Amino acid sequence: MKPGILLSLFILLSLLVSTTAFATAAEKEQHPPTAQHRLSFEEMGAGYPLTLSGAGSSMSLSFGVRGDELITSARVRLTYTYSPSLLPHLSHIKVLLNDEVLATLPMPRPQAGRPVTREIPLDPRFLADFNNLRFEMIGHYKEECEDPLHSSIWARISNHSKLLLEVQQVRQATDLTHFPEPFFDPRDLGRLDLPFIFAAGTSHETLAAAAELASWFGIKAAWRGARFPALINQSPERYGVVFAINGQAPEFLGELQPVNAPAIKVVDHPQNPWGRLLLLQGRHETDLRNAVHALTLGKATLAGKAVEVTDAVLLKKRQPYDAPNWVRLDRPVKFGELVKNRQQLQVTGHQPGAINIDLRIPDDLFTWRSNGIPLNLKYRYSAPRMEDESRLTVKLNNQFLTAFNLRQSGRGGIKEGVTIPLFGELLSETNELLLPAYGMRNRNRLQFQFSFSHHKESSCTTPLVDNMNAAIDDDSTIDLTGYPHYTALPNLRFFANSGYPFTRLADQSETVAIIASQPTAEEISTLLTMAGRLGESTGYPATSLRVVPPVASAALQDKELLIIGSRAARPLLEHWNLNPATSLDKLGTISSAALTVTPQYDWFGFQTAPKPAPATRITTKAGGALAAVVAFESPVTSGRSVVAFMSNTPHNLLGLLDTLENPEAISQIHGSVAFVRGGKVASDDSTLVGQTYFVGELSLWNRIRFYFSHHPLLLIFFTLMAALVVAFTLWRMLKNAARQRMEVGENTP
Repeated sequence: MKPGILLSLFILLSLLVSTTAFATAAEKEQHPPTAQHRLSFEEMGAGYPLTLSGAGSSMSLSFGVRGDELITSARVRLTYTYSPSLLPHLSHIKVLLNDEVLATLPMPRPQAGRPVTREIPLDPRFLADFNNLRFEMIGHYKEECEDPLHSSIWARISNHSKLLLEVQQVRQATDLTHFPEPFFDPRDLGRLDLPFIFAAGTSHETLAAAAELASWFGIKAAWRGARFPALINQSPERYGVVFAINGQAPEFLGELQPVNAPAIKVVDHPQNPWGRLLLLQGRHETDLRNAVHALTLGKATLAGKAVEVTDAVLLKKRQPYDAPNWVRLDRPVKFGELVKNRQQLQVTGHQPGAINIDLRIPDDLFTWRSNGIPLNLKYRYSAPRMEDESRLTVKLNNQFLTAFNLRQSGRGGIKEGVTIPLFGELLSETNELLLPAYGMRNRNRLQFQFSFSHHKESSCTTPLVDNMNAAIDDDSTIDLTGYPHYTALPNLRFFANSGYPFTRLADQSETVAIIASQPTAEEISTLLTMAGRLGESTGYPATSLRVVPPVASAALQDKELLIIGSRAARPLLEHWNLNPATSLDKLGTISSAALTVTPQYDWFGFQTAPKPAPATRITTKAGGALAAVVAFESPVTSGRSVVAFMSNTPHNLLGLLDTLENPEAISQIHGSVAFVRGGKVASDDSTLVGQTYFVGELSLWNRIRFYFSHHPLLLIFFTLMAALVVAFTLWRMLKNAARQRMEVGENTP
């Protein structure tokens, strides 16, 4: 065959191969990836089944549609039960999406009183960024002369019902204008899972910058929760945050152009056309931290593909307990400051839902022997037709506190009410009450439940119009001023719920995180996820958090220490000579010991028996997946705390993160040691061992009172001794006075 013909054939084959490859790529471009989402009503915020009680009653749920997804199909799989007393030809449940009626659920008598499952399609044309799915009860138990609020009119929708969405991914613009989207989308109700990507050999200063950014994303994620998988030289599936400095970047990005200043960029994913990467880049680690400061503190104007940070960001010094998510302690706080929208303080109907106000307070607030926390409550309501059963019930964390009668005159509180022309005719009252200090914890919920009675004079009178209105005034206040800070540690319950004592300063300026010199991806992920939890607790990014290797240094002085991983814990524990009390034996045995304490000695105020010896030892052999959280007083600085995350393998650290996302598991964490196996807390192994220490400040008088309240026999002993001393003194004084009188009498002629 002639050389020219061979060359022609080779060129033709090359064109065919390249054309096929191009067609495959074009086909991939034309067919974006799809996904399915299954959200239960419980995940959408329904902690309990939706109960529809009375004709015309309704309940609703909200859900969002991510900006990078297009819904191609939507369905609701409902499981509901309804009253056997309802008339089938007059009763049904309306299903509405954004006030558009999509379906009605019939109530045939043969299926009454037992669960019924139906699947209802939702028209995607009615979907918006934020959506309201509402269920409205139309119920009748008589043909005429019925009571619309009769107890036989009810239906219950299971909170295990599901919203089923089929979506198609939408390519996002390579632009920072809509940041933090698409990396965090507030319309997504699920947990934030955002990979953080590093080059091999990343420094601890870079990890500190990453932890600060993770804390900021934790604030954004809020109640959703956040997890930050760490990838080393690996590309994420779709979205991720990349940290790079000149000459050191993840390999999959190729050669990055060097920068001359801290830079914040959004770049295309090199392996996924529907993905985007947030790139934090600098000349060195200090640039990276400055770029993160600008991002988390809102000092950079984000627009276009890239932004340079030209000026150093100055950090404002934070004061203890000034976390934005916590109730202020320097003045009374208005309810209007504790809600996002004033509408949250208003309800309508005869039996409306509760008004909920969430409060976060420091764990170390010392409320011992307090009469209660003052609450100045102001509320308004429509005048009830009947006073006998109309009232406002107040609860704290689902525990009943008190109830106020709602009167037709609007009087009954400590101050006389006035008529306010709002919602028509609303009456106003003010009441002072004290919240029990013992019922307060770090996360609290105040619940205000209005209930208006109704009364039908006869069977066939005009049906009652459900036009009652009520509101808690946003000028109502709660006063937490004047309480000292003092508590006993270690207490892992504080740490699991709020991150205390690390969250005492919102910017983490007194926190040092310790991680191995060459940390694994699991250890880095644990550090980042914990930083996200601390940010969610305080509402402020960890702008001053330091990350260091496990080397004893001045950086550990007067700091709260968070140790990530057994590889970081072991050298420090050995340096501190803590093996007898808290030891790791080949990463397979975690043990802790306590000193002998008898009730008799404890009542008299002595911590140990005359011959202290290890009395209890908690030892766990790691036969499988084992992890533990251990807390104790810092050997470097008294009054400071150490919390260590340890496991027999780095991978098992992720089980600790699963545990801290589970409210039921968190409730089982207490004391100074908590063991986790398979994502569950071993309740028998969550206990207090070792020495207890106190942090905070009390006046001398309160310190004496608090000490003797725990040792009453010692108080009785000192009281008796004081009585004997006083009695002896008086006896001597009287004896001397009598002797002087006798001497005066003898000397008198």
